[in-house]
Amino acid sequence: MKYILLIMTFFCTGLVAQKNQQQHVDSLRKVISQFEGEQKISEYRKLIGRYFDNTMDTVLFQLFDDLEAETKKLGDFDQQRIYKFHRLRMYHNRYMFDKIVETAPKYLEFFRHHEKEDHIDYFNIYYMLIKSYIYTHDIETAIAETEQMYKQANAMQNKAGMAISLYTMSDIYEAQLRTEDQEKALREAIDLFENVDDINLFSLFANAYMSLCNMLISDKRLNEALEMMHKYEKLIRHAEAPRFNVWELNLIYHIQTGEYDKAEMYCDTLDNVLPLQVWQTNGSIHKIKIYAGRGQ
Repeated sequence: MKYILLIMTFFCTGLVAQKNQQQHVDSLRKVISQFEGEQKISEYRKLIGRYFDNTMDTVLFQLFDDLEAETKKLGDFDQQRIYKFHRLRMYHNRYMFDKIVETAPKYLEFFRHHEKEDHIDYFNIYYMLIKSYIYTHDIETAIAETEQMYKQANAMQNKAGMAISLYTMSDIYEAQLRTEDQEKALREAIDLFENVDDINLFSLFANAYMSLCNMLISDKRLNEALEMMHKYEKLIRHAEAPRFNVWELNLIYHIQTGEYDKAEMYCDTLDNVLPLQVWQTNGSIHKIKIYAGRGQ
């Protein structure tokens, strides 16, 4: 009986929480109903930004549905395409990869319908779809889709699309443990990223550098790694982005070179600036390597 009561308690608590979130949605809708057109869309986006990283998923999903309905009323391509990428990113942050696999093909068809296959968001959505195939262990589909994406980008001589395709293929090679092919794809992607000035590519560009640096350090090609780390840090400085990954790369590099005092300095820096839930696991692993290297 205790177990039945416990299950019922959790079930009822969940229903209450869901009901409270729906009431919250209804309240927000009343407030936002006073706006019209583009201003209404702007208010929806502000609300989505506010709820994007919290746990009120019922509220957030409904806000996206309402935003989609409003953008369709206006019929403007840009108004419709903006929310699509962010909705997929929301699913990605919540590990809802099956939902991305279900939704992304419809969004790609939307871009094709408007003859906008050369748009950066088209390739970003394509990338998220393929990553979701990798996460759901459908490597064959991931390969086929990546080859198709590269073929499209190459036919249009779209360097951004080609760079994203090559970076995507490097992820597939990593999953297949094909390190030489992975390195080649990363280098080709980086060369292309360097010739495309688009802030929307910064995250993938930085990740490509990070992956290549990690590969070179692990392979003990330290001179090459150091050269690539300098280029990566230059990119981060130019974009005025946080330097957390630069510091972690230096930490890993100095562990590999046996300079444990320098490694510990970077580890302490990251301890002080990153939230515990973000850094705790990696920080502990790095510290173990430092202590082991010292024979402690």
